[in-house]
Amino acid sequence: MANSANQSVDNCPLPRSDKGRYGQLALFQGVDLGAVSHLLEACRETRFRTGEVILARGDKNTELFQLLSGKLDVKIHDNSTSPLIVLGPGACVGELSILSGVDASAEVVALTDCELLVIPEDILWSFTN
Repeated sequence: MANSANQSVDNCPLPRSDKGRYGQLALFQGVDLGAVSHLLEACRETRFRTGEVILARGDKNTELFQLLSGKLDVKIHDNSTSPLIVLGPGACVGELSILSGVDASAEVVALTDCELLVIPEDILWSFTN
């Protein structure tokens, strides 16, 4: 898990939502959710409040974050006040550090209150099998 997410006192788990909404996410397009329900059970939903850091540049990251609601601010430079990009529902973050095996290269901050589906790296790879 990203170090920043562990240290957040406002980060709290959400009760599991209706998994049917996962089928609307690009990540799960064409996937039989029933066939992967055992994998989804190993994932969790969580909330970040406005301003909380989801990933900090340089964090060791082992999770993919699928944005369910809210907006995320992605910055490449530590001192930058303007975002590289603002992401909305359906976007994923954390995938680059998982695929490349290197620390997070960007800072990802909740621009608004957000709900995210958190997929551990081992579960992410299981979806491909």
